[in-house]
Amino acid sequence: MNDEWDNDPIVILSGLSGLKAFMMANADIANRFEYHFDLTGYDSKELTGICLKKLHDNYDGLTLSEDATAKLERVFKHEFRNKKK
Repeated sequence: MNDEWDNDPIVILSGLSGLKAFMMANADIANRFEYHFDLTGYDSKELTGICLKKLHDNYDGLTLSEDATAKLERVFKHEFRNKKK
């Protein structure tokens, strides 16, 4: 594993249908992701809160600035708007 990131969190959002089956069929790819969450039924504010809590709990109390938090929520809102396109 490449230590270049020094365990900094990297968040990848995907709305791909079939992603779970793809990961199960490709163990080498799946092993690169420490955490995987199926987040259905949440709004953008709730998803932002979940992400902030996971970052805080798993990375020694890491917190995001207000600006970064607002940008994260905008990413979720954008994904919701474009999900069915």
